[in-house]
Amino acid sequence: MNKDVNKYLKDIKSLLPDFSEEKHYYDNLRILIEKETKNNPHMTYEDCVEQYGHPKDILIHFYEESDGDFIIERVRKQQLSRNIFNVVFGCVVVLAFIAIFLIFMVFLRKSLL
Repeated sequence: MNKDVNKYLKDIKSLLPDFSEEKHYYDNLRILIEKETKNNPHMTYEDCVEQYGHPKDILIHFYEESDGDFIIERVRKQQLSRNIFNVVFGCVVVLAFIAIFLIFMVFLRKSLL
């Protein structure tokens, strides 16, 4: 594959999240484009856009083909993981403040002695 086709595939991959269904969709598209590139080794980025569509259009097409329940489940999982991250981050911040306070108290006690 040439440089333009690699850039086109990279642009598509950067838009699709790296989950199993999206990866499967991307792999199928990549195989299709690789076969086309063998027939036309001088394929440009514009040729890819003309034949397959803009990378954003491919992303939109993927989600239009997807089941609504799949998308809702994906959003819920992302919200859950975001909430878990926020709780863990909050706990780390609180523990850091407690550790700093305890170190400060030990420092004050040693300086008073």
